[in-house]
Amino acid sequence: MNSLPRAARRALLLLSLLAMAPVSAQTPPLTPDTDPGFLLRPLERERERLEELRPEAPVPADPVIIPEEAPGVRLEGGPRFRLEGVRFNESEFLSTETLAEVAGGYVGREVDFGLLGEMVERINAIYQARGLITARAILPPQRIEQGVVTVQLVEGRLGRQEVSGATYTRETYVRTRIPMEPGEVVDLPRLREDLDWFNRTGELRARAALRPGEGFGESDVILLIEEPPRHRLQLFADNQGVKSTGEYQLGAYWILSGLLGRDDRMSVYGVVAQGAYTLRADYSAAINARGGRLGGAVYMGDIELVEGPFKDLDVTGDSFGWQLQYEHPWMRTPSWRLDSILRVGEANSTSEISGVKVSDTDITRVVAGLRGGYVSGIGQWSFEQNISSGRSTTILGDSQSYLTYPGQLSFARPGGNGRVWLGTLGWQFTGEDTLPSADLFQLGGPGTVRGYPTSVIAGVRGYYLNIEMHWQWTERYAPFLFLDHGAVYGESPEQEDITGVGAGLNARFGPRWRGEAVLGHATRKVTPDQDSIRLDLRLVYDFPGL
Repeated sequence: MNSLPRAARRALLLLSLLAMAPVSAQTPPLTPDTDPGFLLRPLERERERLEELRPEAPVPADPVIIPEEAPGVRLEGGPRFRLEGVRFNESEFLSTETLAEVAGGYVGREVDFGLLGEMVERINAIYQARGLITARAILPPQRIEQGVVTVQLVEGRLGRQEVSGATYTRETYVRTRIPMEPGEVVDLPRLREDLDWFNRTGELRARAALRPGEGFGESDVILLIEEPPRHRLQLFADNQGVKSTGEYQLGAYWILSGLLGRDDRMSVYGVVAQGAYTLRADYSAAINARGGRLGGAVYMGDIELVEGPFKDLDVTGDSFGWQLQYEHPWMRTPSWRLDSILRVGEANSTSEISGVKVSDTDITRVVAGLRGGYVSGIGQWSFEQNISSGRSTTILGDSQSYLTYPGQLSFARPGGNGRVWLGTLGWQFTGEDTLPSADLFQLGGPGTVRGYPTSVIAGVRGYYLNIEMHWQWTERYAPFLFLDHGAVYGESPEQEDITGVGAGLNARFGPRWRGEAVLGHATRKVTPDQDSIRLDLRLVYDFPGL
């Protein structure tokens, strides 16, 4: 039997697919892996992974630099007299009862300058115990009458506040985040808290150095600012793309810090493959004294199927979207951190066959969530849980409202001999039977289950688990072993699970070049042309920070 010419077969298949479109909105003419929103999601997931792996400057253990104090002159001897009372000036930090308790140990006794100096040192010890380094009690020159002694409390008031080291950061921003007014008492515990919060809610790092002020009892505070490089650029190449649009990819990730001088950051992320490209621009800035960040993003992408069963149909598509996000820090300590997230956005994706539009989906999302972490002596935990409310509208005008609950839990535990254990559990729950393709939970490839092609399976619900053991073999090479498992759930099939095992190597080739090789074994065959062994490669070049 003579086979139909290729063009005739293509036209026949196109007509059959188009004929299906008006029958039901629940039976789209194309499978999810032809939807731009679905195909571009792995690229977005990789951008999120790059963001998580971006190194942060260490937070200073003690952000206040105290100058060494010259040893005081110890009072000794002198004429003895009966101490009838002690007079103090008003204190911002010590209560009348506390001062009276100290003085009560000496009032009514025969004292000399040595005992008076001892009393003063007891008050200074209280200042020291409370972290009030700039506060001192002194015995001023005086004429003692009727046995009453005056003790002067000098509680280091602010002379000047200066900002040093800020090249592109506005001084007004730093002063807003770490507020101090000339003439107010320098409260070092509060200053430490302000600096620690500042250092844990942005990319800038600050320390405070104290020096004697020009006036009596004054202290100047110099805020020393450490900024990240203004420009950071990373180029990369890998074979981790979606097979239908091309596995080999080239990408770039550029970060500009301090565009407006408010610990703000703009980033541009782009990836191109044989049949796809995506481009995304983000901007965020701190907008209040607590470091809450408001940000926005726009993104776009384009796909063309170059592999798979729909290759001959000239399937193309594009995607565009935007989002606004606010992150608010609720807790920052050396052990705990907790943020809330609120995000709103819209996305549109369209698909065409030989220039004929066959799908056009609009999605509106509102997301609320919590993100946090905990560091202890046995390891480091981090988590994120979101609630996403979406509404989609198809080319036929049909709409669907739905809720999804995506989240992630990660753990890192140091072991002996330079080993580190890592674990990650990711999930998505929903009560829906169907979801738009862009919101399906995808498994396969780096970041989920290695050893399989990227996004090889998907469902409305699912989870994955990664367990890894890393060790620093040499200064340049760090091998690791891994076990990945995941499953997705939906209508057809109701459940599908995959497991991958293997080994990898992280390598550095000098200060700028680094790479990763992952050799994974798929324990189950999902697609007819799938290999049981897969090698994922990635090469990265980090430009010097400018």
